[in-house]
Formats: sequence, C-alpha cells, structure tokens
Amino acid sequence: MTASVVQTASTSGSGSTLSVSFSALPEAGNSVIVACTSRQPVTFTASDNQSGNTYSSVSAIDYASGGVSCAILWLPSVVGRSGTFTVTATLSTSSPGSVTIMEVSGLSGFDKSGTLGQAAGTSLTVTASAANSQAADMVVAVLSSGYEGSSTTTSSPPSASFTSAYFTDPGSTPNNQVASVAYKFTTGGETSSATWTSSTAWNGVCACLATFTETVVVSGQSCGLPFALGNVL
Repeated sequence: MTASVVQTASTSGSGSTLSVSFSALPEAGNSVIVACTSRQPVTFTASDNQSGNTYSSVSAIDYASGGVSCAILWLPSVVGRSGTFTVTATLSTSSPGSVTIMEVSGLSGFDKSGTLGQAAGTSLTVTASAANSQAADMVVAVLSSGYEGSSTTTSSPPSASFTSAYFTDPGSTPNNQVASVAYKFTTGGETSSATWTSSTAWNGVCACLATFTETVVVSGQSCGLPFALGNVL
C-alpha cells in the first residue's frame, strides 16, 4: 500500500493554543501528523475535539539558546470522527507560532527522528538518528526561526524531493517567524535529512525531522515491513 497525503490545513497566530480544522472528515484508520513551530522556547502537546484520539510527540526541540522551538506529533489511527475535525496545539508558554496538520493514509508506525538547533547561520541540515528501517518511508521536516535580515529568503521546500505543506517568511519585516513544513516519500533505503538555506543569517533557528514506515503488502496481508518479513520467513 502506497502512503499518501490526503489533505492538509495550517494556521498561524499568537497565544498558548492554536487550532486548525480539516476541510473534510479524516477517514477512520488514517494517521494525523501535527507539525508545530514557535518563536519562543516552548513545548507542545496536541489534542482534537473527537473521542478516542491520542497524540504523541515523536520529534521535538525546545531551543532556548536560539529562542525558537518546533515539534512533530502524530495520531497513528483516527478513531473518533464526526462533525468538524479540529486539532489544537497547546504551547507551554504563549508565543507566536504555527500549526500544520496532515491526514495521511498508508502509514504503519513511527520510525526515526532527528533535531538540530543553531544560534545563527545560513544553512541548516537536520538528520535522522539512523537509517530508516525500510525503503518505503514518509519523511516530515519542520524548520522554525526568528527573523532574518531585511529582504532575505529561506528556501522552501528544503530540497527538490520534498513537497511544501506550509511556509512563511517575513522577508523584509523583522521580528516575525520563518516557518517551513515539508514532506516526502522514500522508495530506497536512506538516513533521511533535510537542508534549508537562507540568503542571510537566521537569528536563531531549529529543525526537527521524523520518519514513518509505510504499510506494505506481503502474501495478501497489510503490515509494516518488520512483520511482513516474519510472514515471508
């Protein structure tokens, strides 16, 4: 089964909570990935207005030295689904930030993660802690930064292989947030990474990355690859 992004939605603002709704009800059994950014060093939790859905953090960095944060959380399988499906990210401290949600079909589990923070610089590469456990993975990458200098540009998506799910860059407006959320699907074994560049130095920047295994079908059964190999053997 090939994983795919069914729909996305994003919001930005300032406060201790940020909420965003899907335009259509997610299908039962699909996953929901939540990507959060903040211009303050905070931690994130996520919840929704449905019954029976629990989100967990899979990759997060609270980068106090740079004054920025980002996180990736996920709901492995949608259980409750009625009315308008709204996801709320709760920040440990009120801050400007953004939340992007993605409904994804065909995922079987969380795989690897990586984080990185820098006080400054014009390039940042975040890399997973180890090689993905199978060839077919989904990779989600998130960048959060304070302002850049005037008339500067951050790359989005981080490379040609990624698809942008959310991007904001204040350019010549100081004291606003640079945020990027992107994803890709792999078809070969790799240690996943994402690289962003900026035309001038960021003022504090961090990134987080998470990979998720796609469901594969072996002998008529759908399962994650480690279990599929067990069926073959």
